[in-house]
Amino acid sequence: MNYHQYKQYRASLAQSLIFLDDLNPYEILPALKKKYSAHQLEIARQGEFIMRSGGVRLILEVLFSQFSQQGYSIILPEDIYPVYFELMPENKQAIKYRTCNETLLALPEVEKSVLLIADPLMPEGRYLSGVICRQLADWLKASEGRWLFIDKVYDPGQTKTSKDVLKGNVIYIDSLSKKSLISGEQGWATSGVRCKGFNSVTDSITVSSYAEALQILYAKAWLSIRKKKIIADDLWFIPETGYVTVVNKNYKYFLENNIAAIPATVYGIKDRDLSVISCLTQVKYELR
Repeated sequence: MNYHQYKQYRASLAQSLIFLDDLNPYEILPALKKKYSAHQLEIARQGEFIMRSGGVRLILEVLFSQFSQQGYSIILPEDIYPVYFELMPENKQAIKYRTCNETLLALPEVEKSVLLIADPLMPEGRYLSGVICRQLADWLKASEGRWLFIDKVYDPGQTKTSKDVLKGNVIYIDSLSKKSLISGEQGWATSGVRCKGFNSVTDSITVSSYAEALQILYAKAWLSIRKKKIIADDLWFIPETGYVTVVNKNYKYFLENNIAAIPATVYGIKDRDLSVISCLTQVKYELR
């Protein structure tokens, strides 16, 4: 079941269910603005290089096209965001790899290539571990023709774990879509290496963000879900960040128990014994 099929399926569900399948955070923006203040988030420092655009999709489309034209292979995670594959240039096929529930990644050993990963990994809501960061750093160093693209959209505070370890041919891609619930308006890519289409950063660049408030709301909502024992504790972990997480049961199992969950296939996850849940219904309840 893909995302569009899922939307049709969700519309058919009985209203008596416990809904842990809400994927629309944008509805909470009016209430969020009434109760919380925005803060300034630094997105680029002096000495770095930046590309700004209308959103992450536009930036990735440009970068995929640019690097493909230069003969690079594109390596994409199959289980984070299926739209990644739709952004590939026409007649170009991406190489796939898995991230979900992986403590070590099976990274394709392609000499001239771009590898895209997310930090945090979604829909698990876990940051790249030190082990995975070192693995990525080793992969990058093994060939001068390799680049890393790191999707930071779901990182509320520009966490620097990966930035401390991953240096050189690395581009960080981000936007305000999940930090301020503004879709498709402000996106950017930054790098310590000059790239085509990037401008020099002469002074620190900041944007207005609600990421800190959102992180507080999500954490509170997850704790509420845990305390209510809606799902057995041994089936899931509260995510490190974000409003979704992976659960160790199929969505049909939850439906039989009066709970609406998200099929893992919506995110491209091949393991049909998994599903995804969201805390957004609880967030919206607490913001009323």
